[in-house]
Amino acid sequence: MGSFTYRDFNYKVYGDINNGTVLTALSPKEEHRDNLFSFLHATLGIMNYTCKSGKIFYEVKSTNSGYSMTIDWISTKLKSLTTQNYIQLLKTGNKPTDTSTDWRRAILRYSEFLVTYCRVVEFQSLAIEKEYKAKLNCEIDFDKLYSFPKGEDKVKEDFNFKDQEYSMPLELIENSINENVQEAFKFFGKDHQKLFDILRPFEGKEFLADFLVGATYYIYLQMPNKAYAYFKRALTTADSKGIEVPSSLHDFIGNIEFTNNKNPNEAERSFVKGLLAGNEQSFLKLAYLYLQQGQNEKKQKAFSLAQLGEKLLLQDQNENKRKSGYHIVASVYLWNEEFSLAENAHQHFLSDMKWCDSYPDLVKAYLLLSVALNNSNFMTNIITDYSFLTKKFPSIFDCWHFDSINPYDKRFKGEFIETLRLLELTKKIYLSKA
Repeated sequence: MGSFTYRDFNYKVYGDINNGTVLTALSPKEEHRDNLFSFLHATLGIMNYTCKSGKIFYEVKSTNSGYSMTIDWISTKLKSLTTQNYIQLLKTGNKPTDTSTDWRRAILRYSEFLVTYCRVVEFQSLAIEKEYKAKLNCEIDFDKLYSFPKGEDKVKEDFNFKDQEYSMPLELIENSINENVQEAFKFFGKDHQKLFDILRPFEGKEFLADFLVGATYYIYLQMPNKAYAYFKRALTTADSKGIEVPSSLHDFIGNIEFTNNKNPNEAERSFVKGLLAGNEQSFLKLAYLYLQQGQNEKKQKAFSLAQLGEKLLLQDQNENKRKSGYHIVASVYLWNEEFSLAENAHQHFLSDMKWCDSYPDLVKAYLLLSVALNNSNFMTNIITDYSFLTKKFPSIFDCWHFDSINPYDKRFKGEFIETLRLLELTKKIYLSKA
């Protein structure tokens, strides 16, 4: 087992980590290397922001289940007690509120990483001869370090999109196939390499093999091109063998067609198939597709889909996903000039300043459509209910307030001109007759 021990001035250890000396001493597996590097930086980060000048003791070593790390250093009373308090709060699921300085924010960031990923995080502060000796112990398991070496998101040139047959009678190997597929399920989302190794002999022959490999590339590795190839072959295999396809497969393919392949027609077909297979998420995805493409001839259909999708949002436990869903619903209602319905829907996301700060482009698009439709009561209500938006997007509200433009008004420069251009584009797309 590898180990690295250091007793010297604190600043020198960073060079040993950055130049790979520590990783070389630990000899980690390739799939652990990147996240182990992040772990080493997080542990040293706490020491860096709390350490007084002087020597430290630093040791990291591999164990049967992962890695353990110990650092001893001289700190100050304020910083060591602050660190101890932050870690204790994070362990109980709470978050510190006093983060008014850079060093506090840095300690919080590194502490959050350690508490989230480490099995053991222990911090001690002892007063010894007018100095505060800090000690940090951490243990992290291999499964928290796992990161599949992805490579390039490119389908191999010799990838065969056709389904294939086994070279021996299926009845002789059917039990073995089922056992291997069930074994692969155990590693889905946990150990990508093991899943790939188990399923490799069954790719192109078994629907579940291609589906699981494709889902791994799509969900966990963010490699839509590779995922798409496996998903399409899984469909071919399902068709040839009469297998009922799960609705999620159509949903995955539709997402890739829409966002990656830029093919809205194929995306629409996949989402419709998903709906027919029982995938309720396709209601809002189809509605958003029609909205995003400005298909005015289908805005009434989008309205019906949004109404159905809105009912499902009440059951969604993912708060961020639910608010994004309400953004689609409100936008489609607005597109159909159902202003009261849009108001009821947009309260779910416009009332959340943090959400608006996180997704400014979505809020901006919604406000541009609102201004384009030019309903005085609707716009007045937005300004009254969500006044912070006027400060966040002043040029949009300036475009609505002023019917005639005075070229000498200092507000009507740069950003205003760009907003005016986007507003005219919005009118052209969404106010044209179907």
